[in-house]
Amino acid sequence: MKNKKLIAIFCIFVAVVLVVILSSTVFTFQNAELYFINEDGKYIEPDKTLTDTVNVKESLNGFYGDSMVFLSKEKVISQFEKSNLNVKIERVEKVFPNKLRFYATIRVPLYYINVDDVIYVCSYDGFIMQQNPKDTVSLVKVDGTFGLESKPDLGEYIGAKFLDKTKYEVIQNFFISVWLQEGFDFAGIYDLIKSVKFEETRLTCQTQRGAVFVILSPEVDLFQKFTSIYGAYSTLTDKQETGTFTSSLPDENGNYTVAVK
Repeated sequence: MKNKKLIAIFCIFVAVVLVVILSSTVFTFQNAELYFINEDGKYIEPDKTLTDTVNVKESLNGFYGDSMVFLSKEKVISQFEKSNLNVKIERVEKVFPNKLRFYATIRVPLYYINVDDVIYVCSYDGFIMQQNPKDTVSLVKVDGTFGLESKPDLGEYIGAKFLDKTKYEVIQNFFISVWLQEGFDFAGIYDLIKSVKFEETRLTCQTQRGAVFVILSPEVDLFQKFTSIYGAYSTLTDKQETGTFTSSLPDENGNYTVAVK
């Protein structure tokens, strides 16, 4: 019994010592490093015009001196991204005793949505980069009936505000489906797609060359449906200016056929 009490006292003592040590200034946040990577996780050297606008130290004001142990990565990322709208933090590492290491990709404005006469310019993941821009050149127009729970602000994710989350998921999945096709990056999607429109049971895309893509029931197997349509579009060059490509039912192998007019 005496040994158990000694063990308990020792454990409490060790815990107190650890709390004191970890709460000391040695283990408080003091420094940060920022590295840019591409979608494959490889290091890149971004354009100087971007790096000159990113002030890592100022972006983290309010966190300096906080305990490294209890520092919230989610809050740090949120503040950093709101301070630097062209930067997406992919991950943060705590480097003890007092440093944070950020790995980031470069955000690209991709599309815009008009909700209640407010134009929101978003990256592929719905991060709001601009509101009511002077122009929408090189941006895909996303049209349809959208309901938002509340007015979103710069540096927030518009998808979190949608009353119908499925609608936002379709938007994001559509752009990811285009990006996954060979030869496309997010900045290049506008070279193919001019506008996207939601209707009752379909997603209609107007291409830059004039052809129309119609994806039926876009909330189901969107990637497979778009891949089939894009494959047909790439093959039938004579239809790229006037054709209408519509996803049909899947064949016995699960591949979606495409009706072309």
